[in-house]
Amino acid sequence: MSCLPAAVNSPNWSSISCCKNRTGRNCNNRLSSAEKHAIIPLFPEIIRGAEQRFARLVGLVMKIYIAAPLFSEGERAFHEKVDAIVREYGHETFLPQREGGCVADLPDMIEGVPVRKYLFQLDCKHMDWCDAVLFLFDGRVPDEGACFELGYCYAKGKRCIGYKTDARSFIDGFDNVMLYGAPEVVLQNEDELRDYMKKISPVIY
Repeated sequence: MSCLPAAVNSPNWSSISCCKNRTGRNCNNRLSSAEKHAIIPLFPEIIRGAEQRFARLVGLVMKIYIAAPLFSEGERAFHEKVDAIVREYGHETFLPQREGGCVADLPDMIEGVPVRKYLFQLDCKHMDWCDAVLFLFDGRVPDEGACFELGYCYAKGKRCIGYKTDARSFIDGFDNVMLYGAPEVVLQNEDELRDYMKKISPVIY
C-alpha cells in the first residue's frame, strides 16, 4: 500500500484550482478558458525563440552578408524586406545600408578615417565575419560594389547565394558567367527565398 496521499497516487487535475503563495495561503490563480486559448497559440513562438537563442549560443546561427546597391529609396526598401525575411528564419545579417550607410549621407571623416575608406574597412570586416553572402542581382546590371563583395566572399570560401527577381539580364537572357557561376543557387522570388532560408536555418519551422 502506498504511503503517498491519495491525491498524489491518482491526482484529479480538474479539481486543482489554486496554489499556495509564499505566505502559505491559497491564491486562486487558475487560468480561465479564454486565457488558455490566448496563450496556447504563443507556444510555437516561445519554443522558436528558445531554439534561436540556443543556436546563437552554440554557434549554429548563419551570419549572412547582404550584398546589394543602396543608392535609391526603392532599393533600400527592397533590401530591408529581404533582410527581414532572412532574420525571420533565425539568421543574423549585415546590411551595409543599415550598419554603415550611404556615403553621400555621411560626413567626410568617421573616427578619424576618410568616409570611403571607413566604409570599405567596415564592409571587409563583415565579409570576413559572415558565413554566407546573399547577392542581389536586381538592377539594369548588378551593382559593382556587390559584385566585389560576391567575389571576395567566394574567394574566402564563404557560401554564396543569389537572389534575382529582375527579368533583365546582361547577355541574351543570361548574367555574366563569372557572377552566375559563384552562387550555389539563384533564387527567383520571395517564396524561393523563404524556402531556402528555412532549409539552411538551425531552427525547426
